[in-house]
Amino acid sequence: MKNLIEFETNFWNKKELCAGIDEVGRGCIVGPMVMALVIFPIGYFNDEINDSKKISEKKRQELFHIIIKDSLYYKIEVIPVTEIDKFNINQAGNNALNRLVDNCFCDNYLIDYMKAKVNKNSQFIVKGDQKSISIAAASIVAKVFRDNLMKSYDYLYPNYNFSKHKGYYTKFHQEIIFNNEILNCYRKSYEPIKTLLKK
Repeated sequence: MKNLIEFETNFWNKKELCAGIDEVGRGCIVGPMVMALVIFPIGYFNDEINDSKKISEKKRQELFHIIIKDSLYYKIEVIPVTEIDKFNINQAGNNALNRLVDNCFCDNYLIDYMKAKVNKNSQFIVKGDQKSISIAAASIVAKVFRDNLMKSYDYLYPNYNFSKHKGYYTKFHQEIIFNNEILNCYRKSYEPIKTLLKK
């Protein structure tokens, strides 16, 4: 897994720090999208850190705390449903990304590919969470934070099983939607919610 620090090493060799950024929840129909930024010390490596989708939930929870402890800096940006519905997911994501980098001391950014623009030195990397340890770490932080948030929804809305489907539109989730009311935490600009509300 040493290839996961190839992008970072380009900056570390110049004694420069770099931040990794990734987001989770873009395709969900309920709840916020969550974006995370992580900066590791120069030369950092942990061979257990990888794309969050390739790691078990238990391992993600463990790594979440390790990443928080080992990082020089991390930040989590929560993009609420109201912002997603107002601007659309791409613009809301772009706004959140710029909030992250504008409030960060780092000069170099490795970003998992998304349609966005930032005013600092940055690389948008296709499947970056599989190629950069910083982006992979950000994907884990964002994923764990969002999953824990969805689990907390279970206490408020026990009939919706949010901890199981995590807000994604699965067949199981579809049955729940058609048998219950549309809550405020659903994205009104997303289908099938948009059509159901019209009816």
